[in-house]
Amino acid sequence: MSTAELERLFTHDQGDPGIRRELGWALLRDAFDACSVTRDQARVITSARQREVCDRAARRILDLETGDRELIENATGMLDEIRAGDRWHWHPRASAAVLLAVTVLSGLTAVSIAALAELPGVAALAALSASLLLAVVVVRYRREHWRTRAEQLRPTVWRQGV
Repeated sequence: MSTAELERLFTHDQGDPGIRRELGWALLRDAFDACSVTRDQARVITSARQREVCDRAARRILDLETGDRELIENATGMLDEIRAGDRWHWHPRASAAVLLAVTVLSGLTAVSIAALAELPGVAALAALSASLLLAVVVVRYRREHWRTRAEQLRPTVWRQGV
């Protein structure tokens, strides 16, 4: 039975534990089907859409309160994986650190020299340029962990999910 059909049944009979459990398992199957699969059959999240589907399914499963330990463990594990992927980090760290340091130091140097030369317009332009360059470095090198992992796994994915 499809998830939509089970949702309709559940709407009419929310007290039936069998329908709750079946709906939970259908949601979990939908989440797993949405994910990409690597050559060694590992389920991986490689897109924002997959994250949305898995997050929604896991939360719905937990809301159903099925009492099915395996189903709850799967949903909790999926939410933990999504939360872990939300962490931000610098990638690659060494390149980002060097570019950040160079950007800040060169910006401060340019502003200081312009200020000492009593050129306020040049100092303002140097500060603006350094700020823009710093923003570019942050946007380019600051990434969510799940995106970095998806890029690393891309060569091993043999079935792309949603």
